[in-house]
Amino acid sequence: MATSSATKPTVLFMSRTNDIQGLEKLKEKATVKYAQFNESGDAAEVIEKHSSARAIWIITPAIAQPRHHPAANFLSRKVVEYVRNGGTVVLDRIFNYITPSDFNDWMRDTWDLPWRFGCHATTVAIIERPATGRDASGKGWQQGLMPVYKSQFVCLKNVELKDAWYVVPRGATDASASQKPSGLPWDIGGQAPIAFTKIGAGYLGWIGDVDNSENAVSVVLAMMGLQGDK
Repeated sequence: MATSSATKPTVLFMSRTNDIQGLEKLKEKATVKYAQFNESGDAAEVIEKHSSARAIWIITPAIAQPRHHPAANFLSRKVVEYVRNGGTVVLDRIFNYITPSDFNDWMRDTWDLPWRFGCHATTVAIIERPATGRDASGKGWQQGLMPVYKSQFVCLKNVELKDAWYVVPRGATDASASQKPSGLPWDIGGQAPIAFTKIGAGYLGWIGDVDNSENAVSVVLAMMGLQGDK
C-alpha cells in the first residue's frame, strides 16, 4: 500500500527528463516536486520553497558544469546549504556521464570532499557491512539491498570505508576490458560505486550504476530513508 499523501515526505527531482526508472516507485513513497535545472534559477526557487524536503534526487550533471551553465555555481551553493542544514542529496544516473575533471573540481571546490572519479567498469561490488547510513543504528540502510551487486559502474576513489556502501573487492577486474583497445584487465579493487557521507547535518550520496538496475532504485530509497515505508 502506498504511503498516504498526507504523511508523505517531499522529494525534489532535478533532471532534464522524466523518463527515469524508479520515479514511479518514489512517487508511491514521497510527494515529488520537480526542480527543473535552467538558467532562470527555477530549481533554486524550488529548493528555497521546500527547504525541509527529505531529499533532492539530482539526475543532470549540469549543476557541476559552470563553464557551460552560468547558473550552476549559484545552484550548487543552494544545494550545499540545503545539505548542511539537514537535507539529503543523491547524485545518480545521467550524472555518471559527467566528465571526470568537472566532477573532481566540483567535489573539491563545492563540497570540500576528496572523492574523485575512478573506473568505469562492468564488475561486481559487495556491500560494506561496517558502513553507516542515516538511521540511528547505522545499519538500517542495508534492508532490502543485494549483498553482491553486479552492473556497469562509475566508481569513486578516495571514499572512506565508513562512507562506502558498496566496494569493488580487492583483485577484481573490469569484465568489459576485453572490449577495450588494450584488451587487458586491470585491478579496480577498493573503489566505491555506491557512497554516502555526512556533511554538516545532512548527507550526500553517489550511485554509480550506469545500467540503472533494480538494486539502484532500492539504493535511492535507502539513501532517502524511504526503503521501509509502505
